[in-house]
Parts: sequence; structure tokens; C-alpha cells
Amino acid sequence: MVNNKIIHFCWFGMGKMPDEVSKTVNNWKKILHDYEFMLWDESTFNVNMHPYTKEAYNHKKYAYVTDYVRLYVLKLYGGIYMDTDVDVIKSLDIFLENRAFTGCESDQMCVTGIMGAVPNHPWINDLISHYDNLHFENNGELSLIPNTKFITEVTIQKYGWKQENIYQELQHGLVIYPFNVLCAKNWETGKIEISDDTYTIHNFSGSWLSKRQKSTKKVKSFIKNLLKKIVGENNYKKIINKKRKMDL
Repeated sequence: MVNNKIIHFCWFGMGKMPDEVSKTVNNWKKILHDYEFMLWDESTFNVNMHPYTKEAYNHKKYAYVTDYVRLYVLKLYGGIYMDTDVDVIKSLDIFLENRAFTGCESDQMCVTGIMGAVPNHPWINDLISHYDNLHFENNGELSLIPNTKFITEVTIQKYGWKQENIYQELQHGLVIYPFNVLCAKNWETGKIEISDDTYTIHNFSGSWLSKRQKSTKKVKSFIKNLLKKIVGENNYKKIINKKRKMDL
């Protein structure tokens, strides 16, 4: 059981939180009034403790600092981590019954905007070990790969997640929830799909993306949707799954 009623969130860069973010966090506190809230920033986390976070911070890529910090604090304290662009709809108590959990943002990828675990859970340990010998900067090049990629790969390879938009209970009590439970927003179309089972909405603010990357993302999304129309949804999934297996 997660048990620890702790909400972890991050804000690096020494800047003031925008009003929109402050409103989001205040809404969390209203709905989750019996939870402890732990803010991780320069005053509570030593960004120089790991080469990856130090390099990401020096390049002002604060979202990538957060990628490491979310795993570090869940390993240490347990509880629930949320990105500051996640809207809470109702109490998260039901998720405390799991040893670890997250959701899927599609039938291909795990969502990392909200995730939770007991302290020192094997899944979190496996994820944070990804950073053991990882640098954010390599020979002048920055590693801008989103964390959803390796987290999805680890969850498939070591925990047996089937890339399907269904409730799945995996090894060590890790639960992956369907899209509409913790994500509920299509990052490609921006369409929100709320149901009675929706607890949070991940708004995908994309703070880690440059203007060029956001434009590239829109183009990729257009091509993806076009391919789906041409070959069909099922054939598209088969193509993607085949490519993924070749990449592993």
C-alpha cells in the first residue's frame, strides 16, 4: 500500500510560480486537504547531487531535473508525485491501496505526470537506476528524450505491461490505469475525455519543449493521424508495435 498521504511536486528555476500553477496547486490542497504537500526546489533538493540534474539545471532544462527528482523522492519517501499541469478532480485515496501506480497516456506510452509508490519500491528503483551512469550533456549534445520513453520500456520489459488501454496489475503490485483515469487528455488533439472514472487530467503543458520542438511535435502528430486514416487504426498499431520490438 502507498499509504503515505504525501503529494510531491517540483518547481525549479528560482522563478515565481505563474498564477495558473498556483491556482492548480491550491486546488489540490482543497480537494486533498488531509495530505501533506512537499515542494521540491533549490531549497529542498541539491541539484548538484547527481551529474544529470546538475547538467540539466545548468542548461536551465528544469523539467529534466524534475524527471530525476520525482523518482528520487518517491524512492525515499513514497507517496504520490504530480506535475504542476495536472488537475485533480476528486480524492486520490483509492490509489493509496496500490504498492505502485501510474496510468497510460495512450495504449503505447505510460503517463508520468502522476505516479505513486511505497518507499523503495522495485519499479521506482529500476527507473531511477536508469540515471546511474547517465549524463544530460554528452560531447556538447543535450539528451532531450522524454522520460516517458524509458519508463514505458522498463515497464514493458521488466514488468510485463501490455500496451493496451486497460487496467493492468503487474509484478510487485504495480498497477497501470487506463487513459481516462489519470490522463484523460489526448496530447495530440488536446481533447479532454472525462468519465466517472477520471481522477486527474494531465494537461501536457510541454514546458520542456522549445518552440521548434513543439512545432515538430505538431507535424509528427499530423503525420500520425494521417497514417491512421490511410492504413486504419489496427494496422497502424501493428506497425508501431513491430517498430518498437525492433528498437528494443
